[in-house]
Amino acid sequence: NEVYDATSDFYRNGVVYSSNVITGGTPSASHSHTTYVASKAFDGTAATDTDRWLCNSAFPQQLQYDLGSGNSEVFASIYLVSYGPPQGQQPDDFTIEGSNNGSTWVVLHTVTNAVWIDEDVDGNAATGHQTYNFSNTTAYRYIRLNISSEYAGATGQASIFKMEGYTSTGFNEITLLSNAFTAESEPT
Repeated sequence: NEVYDATSDFYRNGVVYSSNVITGGTPSASHSHTTYVASKAFDGTAATDTDRWLCNSAFPQQLQYDLGSGNSEVFASIYLVSYGPPQGQQPDDFTIEGSNNGSTWVVLHTVTNAVWIDEDVDGNAATGHQTYNFSNTTAYRYIRLNISSEYAGATGQASIFKMEGYTSTGFNEITLLSNAFTAESEPT
C-alpha cells in the first residue's frame, strides 16, 4: 500500500520515497514511432492513447532519461504505466539500468514475465501499471528501460505511458496502536 503526504513523498511498506526525480532533463529512445515520441513517457500524463512512447521496431529497445550534467540520483524505485492486460504492447522482459556516461550501463533490476496491474490511470481505461523497487546505493545521471520483449502474443510493439523514478529517503516507523477491531460485514 502507498500513502502520500503533503510534500508528495510517499510511503510504501514502511519505506519513504521521494517525489518523482525524473524531471528537468532529456528523454530519448533507441526508436520511436513518429507520433509517440520518448518525451511522452515523461510528461506525467496517461489520459489519452497518444500520451505514450511507442517503439515498433525489433527488440531490444531502450527508453532512457538523462538528468543532465551535474545531476544524479540514487534510484530505488521505478513506476511504469503501459497498456493493461490484455491490450498488448506491455514490456514483458526488461532491465532497469543506470549509467553516468550514457554508454556503460549497470543493471539495477531485472524483470521477467512482467505482471501489469490492470487499472485506469489518469482516467484511461486501457492502462495498467507496476512499481519496481530495488536496492541501489549509487547515484546515476541516466536511467533507462532496456526492453527485450513485449507481452506474449502482442503486436511486436512496446508502449510506456509514464516512467517515474524515486529515491529512498529512509524508513518510516509505524506504530500499531491496536489490532482489535469488529467487522460489521464480511469484506467483498
